[in-house]
Amino acid sequence: MAAYVGLILFLGSRPHLRSPITFPMWDKVAHFGEYGVLGFLAHGAFGGTSGSSGRARPGRMALVMLAGIGVGLTDEWIQSWTPGREASLYDLVADCGGLLLGVGLGHLLASRLGRTRQGEAGA
Repeated sequence: MAAYVGLILFLGSRPHLRSPITFPMWDKVAHFGEYGVLGFLAHGAFGGTSGSSGRARPGRMALVMLAGIGVGLTDEWIQSWTPGREASLYDLVADCGGLLLGVGLGHLLASRLGRTRQGEAGA
């Protein structure tokens, strides 16, 4: 996961970086997806659920979200100083939406796996 955060920050620091894909709002879609992956990876790395029960650990999930928002803020700050790039509140909103989706999917997957494991143990 640390390598993925490093990749996000590295790409954010590249001057004049432009995507070959161009359609309205493409950059927001890219931010949403990029941070969705981050949220999913972070959920798995920091154990957002309790053991095999799959129950959520709200404190850890909140920390995952705060850490992801911190990465997004850092990325936007870096871009504000990078030639040809700009910081955007809308990019940060897309980052937060992606984080929520990624953490939510990670939680859903973990809880379903937890229930499956409990069913197997009871059989």
